[in-house]
Amino acid sequence: MLLQRTEKARIELLPGPRTLGLRERSVLMLANGDKSLMDLEPLFGGEGWQIALDLVRQGYLEPRRASRAMSGTDRARRAPRPPAMGRARP
Repeated sequence: MLLQRTEKARIELLPGPRTLGLRERSVLMLANGDKSLMDLEPLFGGEGWQIALDLVRQGYLEPRRASRAMSGTDRARRAPRPPAMGRARP
């Protein structure tokens, strides 16, 4: 399950008053839609996945939606490449 930030998380990461601790905000910053619970697991002595699950329960993180549009980089990576142009053989 890939995790992405909710609007609540984006507000938490803005400058100003904070409601979460440094570890929780660190996980929020990493949860950009490309990280899974398994990716976050080794953080903070193996507690990263638990922090992420707590953030899901609190409404800061959510599973990434399958219908999310691909970024330009993703599209370029997945686009078919034309065959390599080599020298013609006689």
